[in-house]
Amino acid sequence: MSLRPPLYLCFVLLAIPVILLSCTSGSRTAAPEPEIAHLAAHLFVWEDSSGKATAASALSQLPVFRPLQHFPLQNKTGIYWLTAPLPAIAGPVGTSVLSFSNLTYVDIYIYKAGRCVLHKQAGAFRKRSQLARGDGRFWASLPAGLPADSCTLLLKVEHTKHYVPRFDFTVQDSYDFFRRQQQDEAMELRLQGVLWIFVLYTLLCWFATRNSTYGWLLLTIAAVTFYNLCPSGYFIAWFFPEAPAIGWLFNIHFVHVGMIGLYMLTVNFWQVRAQSPRLYLGSMIAVWSIAVFSGISFIINYFTGNFAFMNFLNLGSYALHIGFAAVVVVRFWPRLDPTQKYLAYGILMFVASCLFVSVRIIVLREQAFVNITYMSSIMIISIFFMLFAGLAKSQQRTEKEKQLALEKLNRLQEHQKTLLEEKVKQQTAELNNNNARLTLKNRALAERNQKIAILINELNHRVKNNLQLLYSLISLQLPGIKDRASRDILTSNINRIKAMILVNRRFFHLEELQLVNLEDLTREMAANIKQIYDTQRPVLIRTDFDEGIQLSSRKALYFSLVISELLTNSFKYAFAHVSTGLIQISAIKMKGVIVCRYSDNGTGPQRPHANSSSIGLSLVKDLVRQMNGQLSEYTAPGLAYELTFPIDL
Repeated sequence: MSLRPPLYLCFVLLAIPVILLSCTSGSRTAAPEPEIAHLAAHLFVWEDSSGKATAASALSQLPVFRPLQHFPLQNKTGIYWLTAPLPAIAGPVGTSVLSFSNLTYVDIYIYKAGRCVLHKQAGAFRKRSQLARGDGRFWASLPAGLPADSCTLLLKVEHTKHYVPRFDFTVQDSYDFFRRQQQDEAMELRLQGVLWIFVLYTLLCWFATRNSTYGWLLLTIAAVTFYNLCPSGYFIAWFFPEAPAIGWLFNIHFVHVGMIGLYMLTVNFWQVRAQSPRLYLGSMIAVWSIAVFSGISFIINYFTGNFAFMNFLNLGSYALHIGFAAVVVVRFWPRLDPTQKYLAYGILMFVASCLFVSVRIIVLREQAFVNITYMSSIMIISIFFMLFAGLAKSQQRTEKEKQLALEKLNRLQEHQKTLLEEKVKQQTAELNNNNARLTLKNRALAERNQKIAILINELNHRVKNNLQLLYSLISLQLPGIKDRASRDILTSNINRIKAMILVNRRFFHLEELQLVNLEDLTREMAANIKQIYDTQRPVLIRTDFDEGIQLSSRKALYFSLVISELLTNSFKYAFAHVSTGLIQISAIKMKGVIVCRYSDNGTGPQRPHANSSSIGLSLVKDLVRQMNGQLSEYTAPGLAYELTFPIDL
């Protein structure tokens, strides 16, 4: 969100103080010049070196009073008693106001025939509770009806600011005095109102934009605004009515805060840190020196009350800051754009104001602070308008640059969008071509897979038929073989062929899984061999397999041949001398291997096939080796084998 102050608003705000000044000056010129009695020519003075004199004792010292024009004021913080005969100012005494400027403590006495008929207190450091009703710190109302020929005015003055006291007492008609005071207050209030409008407007801009430039401008304007409240008495009346001496301490510190704000405003608005690191370092040193000097000023003023000394020190510091400001402006002037030069004009006005105020302080001393609020108000208003005009132009230029950048960005986005659309079209065409090629390849691959599947099925059928043919031929020849040894050989071969047939049949029906259930295969093979041998004695076959043990077709073939050889061996040789045969086959999974245990309850060592030259035993060992397994043989009781081989992954 941006809040850009329009130029016409700046001109409207600039017209406000001009109109107010013209109205005020017009009203003053239209009114008649009031009659004012200056008491300086009629005052007699006496310095109370002991500081213990009372009004009555001071009256007793009237012979030692000397005319003010011939009295050297050497003690700046001394106690002085002044007197003036009322006949000398008898004209306005009827309804009058006694006024002065700057003095810190003033006691006003009026004596009639040696008796005090009036005592009032005034002064810059007087508590509000010590002032009479209707009086101010720099004036006191004198009662009407005093006989001028028999009254004496007595004043006790104590000035603690370490300036040479200025006894600029005047007496004038109360109506004229308050009318003039009302005009001055109206003018001050108008200027204060303009400054507070600027403060609120700058605060609004800062809240809306969060621009640090507005933040430092806000600090500068607020500091000068509060500074103007100090000499006019509003700051003390609002915050320190019973401790005015403490309130006066803040006067110079508001100036210091305003100078810090102006420094930071310049650094930020001119981008000094990026443009010149050395000047930025010097600016930061100047800012910290102002802060340190402000703290020292507060300490000295608080503990010594020597405002005169600190004001002259501040004048010296002003010279340093004016010199540094001149260096910064001269160094940066070629780098400044037209909007940034507005602040340079404001700084030059600030420098001119500081020079004017410094000369006034050197010439008029403390009296220079009487009307200084007008100068500071006009100075800060001028800087405000200069800077806001620069900010307005700067933000206007920034808006134009943003608009141009936005248009350029839109053009780039349109161009990028066009390139992207073309690239998408190109990649889409390539993807369509690739998809067409992949479709053709997938179709060819599907046709090839179909042919391979047909060939595999045909091969499986032929293998099955060939095995079945061999099985049938040997089975037909077996009844005609009379020799027992040849008959046993043919029977073993029949069993082996049957095992192959079973594996092939299961693999053919489970070609999608390509795994054979071990327990089902074992049971079917055991039943087939049991049917072939059909022994006269009953033989029980028990199987115990862990659930879900499956083997690939290759290992299933090897395993079926091993079990076929072991079953054949048991049926041929194990149960000749037992009443009931028992064969137990179990398999378990453990730690990545399958452990299969085969055992029978027949006679073990007397079996003929136990010879290492036996074809069956050699075949079993060769098959186990091809399975990457191990075979162990046990003989008590009966004969047992333990086959261990790895699980298929």
